[in-house]
Amino acid sequence: ADNMKKIAELQLKMLMGIDSEVPMTVSGALSDYEESMFQQLIPADTSMVENSDLKQFDLQSNKAQKAYELQKLQFAPTLTSSFNYMYMSQNNDFRFRDYRWDPYSVVGVTLSIPLFNGGQRYYNVKQSQIQLWQLQEQRKDLERSLKLSLKNNIDLIHKNIEQIVATQSSVEQARKGYEITRKRYETGLGTIVDVNAAALAMTSAELQYRNAIYDYLAAKADLEKVLGYEL
Repeated sequence: ADNMKKIAELQLKMLMGIDSEVPMTVSGALSDYEESMFQQLIPADTSMVENSDLKQFDLQSNKAQKAYELQKLQFAPTLTSSFNYMYMSQNNDFRFRDYRWDPYSVVGVTLSIPLFNGGQRYYNVKQSQIQLWQLQEQRKDLERSLKLSLKNNIDLIHKNIEQIVATQSSVEQARKGYEITRKRYETGLGTIVDVNAAALAMTSAELQYRNAIYDYLAAKADLEKVLGYEL
């Protein structure tokens, strides 16, 4: 048990980016979460609009949509205009003051119509369209998976709460049994073996109770990850 505790502590430090030599103390107990468990069983908003994975797919889809629209513009004709205005003079010396300057202006319009370039534009559009479709289908698959995970985590939370209530009753009974057995031993009506057995039963019941709370917190954390916000 001590070895597992040390491994869990090292994994937590690694996850938090803390040096393994830095001392760490744990405050509180799993039983501290008991009151909050019954305050909010089902989240009010289950739309998953804040889910980080869905947001990432939306950003990628928007980028792919813009790339697709840009590729389609390669088939559109382009019209460009230009205008130049200048003064010109022709002389054999450098007496600029005596020059005769004549204004000169040019206006131009160019129309470019794309005809054929070996099908490159067509394939570029198709490639962008396929990429956009793939992202949309992947998002649908992800959304279906998240909805399933959402339902499973809510069911797990309900089952864990039921398990907590059941194990809490078992803990109370085990503690009463231990106290009765200890009193019997003190009055000479029981043996130390009975006391040890009752203590073991009480410890086992308390362990099941704490495991049930841990399972609840794990399911709640998974649910918060799916929803994208803290409950």
